[in-house]
Amino acid sequence: MSFKSINKIIPALLLWTVLTYLPLTVFSEMISRWEIIEVGEKSIFFIDRDSVEISEDVGRIWQLQNYRDVMRLPPQSISTQMDYHCIKSKNRIFVQYHHTGVMSKGRLSVANIEGKDDWTAIKQNSKEARIFRIICEKDPTFEVKALPKSNKSEDGTKTTQETVKNKKSK
Repeated sequence: MSFKSINKIIPALLLWTVLTYLPLTVFSEMISRWEIIEVGEKSIFFIDRDSVEISEDVGRIWQLQNYRDVMRLPPQSISTQMDYHCIKSKNRIFVQYHHTGVMSKGRLSVANIEGKDDWTAIKQNSKEARIFRIICEKDPTFEVKALPKSNKSEDGTKTTQETVKNKKSK
């Protein structure tokens, strides 16, 4: 085999490799094995357990929101790659795609910029809390809201500051 024929084979082989494997990596969320995580009134929410990646304290997973009714305007489904911070019990959207078809099929109509959204606290009894348990293999810690300050009134009963203000204004 001559040097010239090898020079022709290598670029063709490289092109074949790129064209074969690039769609698999770029559109991996479209061929995911979706598992129902929550059935809502307007949407069904799915996750792909096989897509979980954990790097340091952050887990990343593909999620899918599929609308139950046919919408007049897109999207019919939204695929989202979410980050879950296993130490801070927070999550954020890493990347999100809006699809014109169901189950992440059809054309992409909108895509956000990677890592654009801020971290938000995970709420109790939410689908995010269930997903956090799957990824981080522990329960999330929830932020405790401060209780209203209380004072003792003249008759010895406990009242909140709001009650005291209302008494003073009368």
